[in-house]
Amino acid sequence: MPSVIDKMKDMKARATPYYQPEQEEDSLCPKLSLKQRITGFATCAGLGFFCMVLVMFSIFPIPSPVRMGFFLTLGNLFAITSTGFLVGPMRQLKKMFEKTRIVAALMFLLFMVLTLLSAIWLKSALLTIAFCLCQYCALVWYGLSYIPYGRTAAKKAMNTVADAIEQPQDACRVGEGAGDRPRTLGSASGRAARTRSKGTGMTEGMAEQGFGPVSRGEDRNWGG
Repeated sequence: MPSVIDKMKDMKARATPYYQPEQEEDSLCPKLSLKQRITGFATCAGLGFFCMVLVMFSIFPIPSPVRMGFFLTLGNLFAITSTGFLVGPMRQLKKMFEKTRIVAALMFLLFMVLTLLSAIWLKSALLTIAFCLCQYCALVWYGLSYIPYGRTAAKKAMNTVADAIEQPQDACRVGEGAGDRPRTLGSASGRAARTRSKGTGMTEGMAEQGFGPVSRGEDRNWGG
């Protein structure tokens, strides 16, 4: 009865061209067997997971951005190394620096270095957090390059979110512009009403002091 390792070898040979030890002459690992590759992958993946657990303990209960940045970068480094055991280090480097993903790969590596410098040397919490966010954005963009139409779907999703954010703001601007005119008209009518009430008050005050309503005819008689 074939073992699990033999079955995995057969599946690898038929399903994917990545693991081809007889053709992988440029590998940095000299002819590792499938069992050794799986062991290396599992070890590095486990160390990466352990670093992510340490990241959580660096955030709660007492936040420490410096430790968080260090363990986060170390975990990502272990994750990249783990996949290198499966596909081969040189093959992975060639994949990373292909034309479609070289910018994302370089930005990811750059932000990893900057995060470590900010955490270990500068010990700056603000810079460490900023470079951690940049590192994750570069990692996501790099990972999407391996998914067919992944970046296109991500761009459409970001455009949809941006449109959804802009529409309520445009509606508020239109509502404010429409609400300014009634307020202006209301203020003008209010001023006219205050002017009429002021004139009425003056007329009533003259009547109380004995001055009756003066007509134009009376005005001419007084003048003559």
